[in-house]
Amino acid sequence: MFYAFHILLIPLVIVAQYFLPMLPSGGRIYLLPMVLFHGALMFNLPRALVLVALGGGTWDLLHAHWTGAGFEIGAGWSVGVFGLIAVILNGFQPLFARGRWEVHCLASGIGTSLAVFLEFVLLSVRREPIHFEFGGVIWARVIGPGLLALVLAPLVSMALRYLGRLMGHSNLREFERDP
Repeated sequence: MFYAFHILLIPLVIVAQYFLPMLPSGGRIYLLPMVLFHGALMFNLPRALVLVALGGGTWDLLHAHWTGAGFEIGAGWSVGVFGLIAVILNGFQPLFARGRWEVHCLASGIGTSLAVFLEFVLLSVRREPIHFEFGGVIWARVIGPGLLALVLAPLVSMALRYLGRLMGHSNLREFERDP
């Protein structure tokens, strides 16, 4: 039941993040990576990768850059990035289940900034002539969402862990501490 809730949560957070205000630097508050990385820490690897495919595929479709010649960034690149992070995070699952919420916070901050940074890199590579010009505004748009994810991730983690307990998710029951 909690897994189905995560699947339904993906489109909800995607819509919600576009109603949140933009940062002064022009960056956005991205909720989707926080939900995906939480799913990678809560579920087994096949289920986590299904979440990543759904969320990453939707992310790609929403951030597609269309030019007259076609798309600048092909669909599937963020599925690969989020998938790689999910595979790494899945190894930290026992640590997270024992109450180490910091794993989710660090992964959300680093993963969000990594996804935005790779999007800028791929755009730079696809545009001709190829040049990497990362000024202060670009770095603010890369680092800002990551720092915000780092700050918001504890709230997201606590809320989803609470809902997981209410729904009786087995990963949380398995590692509950004895009083």
